[in-house]
Amino acid sequence: MENIDNLARVYFIAKNYVIQKGFSDEIDWQEQVSFSDLTAKTFLKEYSWVVLASGMSDKVVSKVFPKINAILCNWNDLEYIARNYKSLEEHLLRIFNNKLKISAILDTSIKVYSVGFEKIKSQIQNKGLMFLKTFKFIGDTTCYHLAKNIGLDFAKPDRHLLRISNKIGFDSPHTLCKLISDYISEKIQVVDLVLWRYATLDNNYERKLDEIKHSLSHAH
Repeated sequence: MENIDNLARVYFIAKNYVIQKGFSDEIDWQEQVSFSDLTAKTFLKEYSWVVLASGMSDKVVSKVFPKINAILCNWNDLEYIARNYKSLEEHLLRIFNNKLKISAILDTSIKVYSVGFEKIKSQIQNKGLMFLKTFKFIGDTTCYHLAKNIGLDFAKPDRHLLRISNKIGFDSPHTLCKLISDYISEKIQVVDLVLWRYATLDNNYERKLDEIKHSLSHAH
């Protein structure tokens, strides 16, 4: 229990650092995300973000996403997207020149329009990650990113979270985040976000992890 106390203490230090650096809005957003409240518009926005972010930094995506969002009218009218596929594709490619990713976003928007989001939401609820991986660009890693962003209880095994969990001695980011989540009664997704954002902000995070590793090696 003492080791878990230490782990929780380290987490709160990281969280305070992230908040002090001006990223409290991200934490608030992740705390509020709820799968039960998920709409077609929110799903498509999060799906599109994950597709664009695959293999790219969040800074790059943050710059282009508002423009893409505006071109697609905030996904408020999926019929409009279905009827204007080609012209929208051309416009989007001028903003983000990756035809495969842009096509994936448009195709998924049309799929949600034609199938109906309630059916898709039910499939996500019943089949989870396996169903998410049926969407273009959603693979073994990106499925966790999308899952947590739509309110499911998963941590994302990106390079930062993998390094952190390995350094501390956990077999996966999910195991690490779940332990902290259960102990402090905070969502797994929030724990994931805090640790990831901390890693992007502090270039010395791996050295700091080495310094505390000895006191946490038996936490799990």
